[in-house]
Amino acid sequence: MIWHELILEKIVTGAQLRKAISIVFKLDLDAIAVSGNIEKEFETNVQVICQTFLCKAKYPLRVTIYFRHEALNTLKEDVVLVRELSEELDSSILMSDSGVNPYIMLKVNPNHVTETINIQLCDYDDCEEIDI
Repeated sequence: MIWHELILEKIVTGAQLRKAISIVFKLDLDAIAVSGNIEKEFETNVQVICQTFLCKAKYPLRVTIYFRHEALNTLKEDVVLVRELSEELDSSILMSDSGVNPYIMLKVNPNHVTETINIQLCDYDDCEEIDI
């Protein structure tokens, strides 16, 4: 099940992403997988899968986060979790504002300031799967 598609202001390593998710979701590192290709087999203990894409845009790293266990979806409000991820990664993160306008997103900053911004979705259509 897809939890969120996040767009990061900077490129981070797979290890940095795994560590941040581990801290925010209170999971062991081996329960998190980061890969450009999610068609492969993952260990049964993996609870979170992060599919990573490189984009030629202002925010170059798109991360689609999948939960393998529905219980993870009830921890905290999504924006609170993304705010914590932003702080751990020291990067602004764009996320859906859950509204009907796909061109408006929430920009969550490491300093906990959240604002609404307009984006050009077409900038994120032609991204390449990448292992980070």
